[in-house]
Amino acid sequence: MSNGNVRAGNAMAEQVISATGFVKRYARHDAVRGLNVAVRRGELYGLIGPDGAGKSSFMKAVVSVLSFDQGELTVFGQPIDSERSAEAVKGRIGLMPQGLGQNLYGDLSIEENVDFFARLRLVPKAEAEARKEKLLAITRLAAFRHRPMKQLSGGMKQKLGLVCTLIHAPDLIILDEPTTGVDPVSRRDFWAILSELIAEQGLTALVSTAYMDEASRFTRMSLLHDGRLLAEGTPAEILQRVPGSIVQCQATPQLDAIQRLSAHFPQCEAMGPNIRLFAQGLAENEARARLTELLQGLVVQRLDVLTPELEDVFVALMAQQGAEERTTLLPPRHHWLTATSPPSRRAV
Repeated sequence: MSNGNVRAGNAMAEQVISATGFVKRYARHDAVRGLNVAVRRGELYGLIGPDGAGKSSFMKAVVSVLSFDQGELTVFGQPIDSERSAEAVKGRIGLMPQGLGQNLYGDLSIEENVDFFARLRLVPKAEAEARKEKLLAITRLAAFRHRPMKQLSGGMKQKLGLVCTLIHAPDLIILDEPTTGVDPVSRRDFWAILSELIAEQGLTALVSTAYMDEASRFTRMSLLHDGRLLAEGTPAEILQRVPGSIVQCQATPQLDAIQRLSAHFPQCEAMGPNIRLFAQGLAENEARARLTELLQGLVVQRLDVLTPELEDVFVALMAQQGAEERTTLLPPRHHWLTATSPPSRRAV
C-alpha cells in the first residue's frame, strides 16, 4: 500500500461519524440538504445553528432513531442503511435528547435514575457502582443523590442527564442542545465537566447548540442554516472564511450615521448609543479610514476597531447563501438584501 493510501486509511479509521450528501425530508420540506460531515475520534464536534437548521434531524439519524432519504451515513465505519447495521453500533453510543431532563424520570431520585439506566444498558453491577460514584463526584451530584429529579434545577437535570448518558461507557455521545434553558453559570459548569470527561475518557462528542458564544469550545464544527452547511472547520478556520473588521462607534445624529453606513455595510445595527458594523474585507486601518470618510460632517465621539466574532461570520455567510440562492432563482435585475434584524448577540 502506498503512503497516500495508508494516510487515507488512517483518516477513515479516525472517523467516528461520516456523512456524505445527507438529506432528510419531512413531506415536501428538506430539513437537511446534502450535508457532508466528518467527526474524528476524540473530538468535541459542534453543530451550530438556529431552530430549523437541521441539527436534531441529523443527530437522530446518527443514533438510528430517524431514517434519512438520501446520501450515505457511517458510524464507527458501519454504514447505517438497515436496522441490523444500526443495532451493531447502538451499544457504543449515548444520546441525551433535547429538553431539560427529557431522558430522565421525575419521580426517581438522582441515584435511582442512574441505576435504572445502568440496568437498561446491561452494565454489570460492580462496574455500574464504580462508574456511578465517579460520575456523581465529577458532576458534584453525589451530595444530592436522594433528591427526586423533578426537584432539581435545570443545570442539575442536565448534569444528571449526562451521567445517565455516560453510565454504560459509550465511545460516542450525542448531546442535542444540552445547555438550552440553563442559566449561564450552570452552562459554564456543564462545559467544564464535559471537557474533563472527554479528555479523561477519550470520548467523541457530537453536540448541537444555538449559542454562538459556545462555538469556541469545539475542536471543529459545522455552521448550519436552513438545512445547509455554511462552513466547517476549527473556530479559527471559520473566522478566516470572511475576513474583515468590526467597528463600534458613537456618532450624532445617530440616524444619519446609520443611514450612511448601512448603505455600504449590510451588517450594521444600533446598540443603544453605539453603532456596530462588520466591515467585510477591510483590515483595521482600512476600516477606520473608510468610516472616518463616510461619517465626515457628523460628530464622532468614539470609533473602535475590533476583531470579528463567529456570529459576524455566521451572518455574513447567511447573506452569501441567500444571495446565491436568489441569483439562481430570480432574474438578474433582482438582488438580495441582508435582513435588517440580525440574530441576537448570543443565540443564532
